[in-house]
Amino acid sequence: SVEPGILNVGSGRSLSLLQLLATVEEAVGASLQVVHRPHFDWDVREALIDSSAMTTATGWQPGSDVLRLLHALAVRKD
Repeated sequence: SVEPGILNVGSGRSLSLLQLLATVEEAVGASLQVVHRPHFDWDVREALIDSSAMTTATGWQPGSDVLRLLHALAVRKD
């Protein structure tokens, strides 16, 4: 049985905004007009979601990551 509470779902992989933008550009075959601005002190530099509690509670494991999903969506669009 699963204990009540919050279970995180993530890919287990960190992804920077620049990596995400580069992947979108590659997936759609076009350059994006990106404006770089100074960061704020409270900006999160890196995020990584730990899904281990979800895996322990349910057996679920990530099957895709953001990069693969973006590529798949771009291919389906054509």
